[in-house]
Amino acid sequence: MDKTFNNYNHLGFSKKFYFFKKNEISLISSFKDSINLIDERSIDPVAITEFINRFYFFGDRTAIKRLMSIPWLSKIENQQWIHDKLSIVNNNIKSETDFMVGFLDRSQKEIKSYIAGKKNIGILLTGGMDSRVVAAILNKIIKDESLEVKVRGLTWGMNNSRDILYAKRICELYNWEFKQFDITPTLLKENIDIAANYGCMFSAVHLHAMKDVSKQTDLDIILAASFGDSIGRAEYSGVHASNLKSIRKNISNKFFLLKNQIFKDSIENMKNDIYKYYNLFPTSNKILRFELEEQIHYMRNELNPCFSIINEKIEVQQVFTSPNVYNYVFSTNLKYRNDRMYYNLLNEIDSRLLAIPWARTGKVYLSDGPVQDNYSSEYHNYGMWIRKDLHDYIDSLVFNGNLERLNIFNMDSLKNIITINKKYGSNRTNRIDQLLIWLASLSVMIDKYDIKGLNINTSSSLDKVYGKLISRLYSFLYLFIVRRK
Repeated sequence: MDKTFNNYNHLGFSKKFYFFKKNEISLISSFKDSINLIDERSIDPVAITEFINRFYFFGDRTAIKRLMSIPWLSKIENQQWIHDKLSIVNNNIKSETDFMVGFLDRSQKEIKSYIAGKKNIGILLTGGMDSRVVAAILNKIIKDESLEVKVRGLTWGMNNSRDILYAKRICELYNWEFKQFDITPTLLKENIDIAANYGCMFSAVHLHAMKDVSKQTDLDIILAASFGDSIGRAEYSGVHASNLKSIRKNISNKFFLLKNQIFKDSIENMKNDIYKYYNLFPTSNKILRFELEEQIHYMRNELNPCFSIINEKIEVQQVFTSPNVYNYVFSTNLKYRNDRMYYNLLNEIDSRLLAIPWARTGKVYLSDGPVQDNYSSEYHNYGMWIRKDLHDYIDSLVFNGNLERLNIFNMDSLKNIITINKKYGSNRTNRIDQLLIWLASLSVMIDKYDIKGLNINTSSSLDKVYGKLISRLYSFLYLFIVRRK
């Protein structure tokens, strides 16, 4: 049986690729396999513009022209894309408790389907709430079904971080094996190359210790909870779905990194990438449309592709992504999708997990009480490592000529932001850090796969006269605002 499109209509479906060959769709399972089948490999400036703005590509784009990701919630039949239909209706949920009960029931059935027949189960654990909810439901299933399985909690980070220590407490509570993977500057450097090997679909800062996790080949499956906050609590990068704006908003030539003509030429194509999905999955509900944007473009394209590194060796399933779960959730009034959902769920099935503080705050979840310990809220120092430990390495990749040959970047602007950013003292990762380490991966990818640039004149007087000034002002202003937060 062809398993290519198993779970294709799950939000966490592992990304695959296609391109047209002799007017037929040629489907490829991985970027590494597909790139070698394309004769003339050239950069897609629209995709680069999208990533610089949002840290992910929009829609189905990749960094390479002609190579596309398969469409969202879609499969191919007889050379035609079949798009799954969302089943979003008003489900008349009238309370937070009713929503939680329905959510728990559906999530429990989903996890049971994933682990059926599995004996050795891994679960990615942090000190956050979404992964501990998965842990609680998994433990409930094991007890209710009297399953004879072994569970291993997997986490990564620096010692003395909340994420590590809270995850360990959860494993101790359930008598599960616990495995920690260290995060170091050396690992981050290695992840620059890994991101390049996978087409720069994601940034090295999102890979963490996934390569090491993929070596746990004695596991039959690994459960992840990356979609937990967005589905369970309707939170996207700290913003509740009721307050979302379209990803079309505030698109700009960030830090003046792109030549002005490249940016101008990309704007309409960027909008079309978004409008395509307005037509494929229409809704008259503006708030829901913005949430679907986040799922289609951000959730699907920024973090989820990273898991392909693990999925190549061990089956990975993202919990909360089955149609039975997300159609129910999207059909529920947003006022019931809030922080209390996790509280209500854990209070229902295992209140002991509520005694373990939330890593984000160090406080008991939803409590205004004091911070419970002196553990670090950060499990890595990526920002400082990018600006200090890896500065020379990243600098050498950015300015080795690969990016310049693409003929789309303002190299003077790049020099400006590297110089200014190096003086930023926080351990935290800022927007410039993320851009620079991704550009380092892009440089590696260009060299590795022989990616061609544009053979047209893209320079303008604006680039030459104002490029340095605008990038400096933009960088200073951005870092000033970040410092004040």
